[in-house]
Amino acid sequence: MRIRRNALIKLFWQLHLKIYLWSKGRIGNVIRGLPVLVLTTKGRKSGLTRQNALMYLPYNNDFVVIASNLGDEKDPGGLM
Repeated sequence: MRIRRNALIKLFWQLHLKIYLWSKGRIGNVIRGLPVLVLTTKGRKSGLTRQNALMYLPYNNDFVVIASNLGDEKDPGGLM
């Protein structure tokens, strides 16, 4: 199911991340039945640290994270 990216969706994810971090993962740790993790990355060129809340699937002792960009045709920025 593709969700159109708009200002409201962007605001939701920004607020979700802030609340998730503030509550140390107690609030917002599940969305639509899927667990949420915070992925911290460092920009290859800029060196800036970024955090993104992502839904994942547990798989044995690992995590399966899907880079979907909300179903947009354009790949997520950090995907290489």
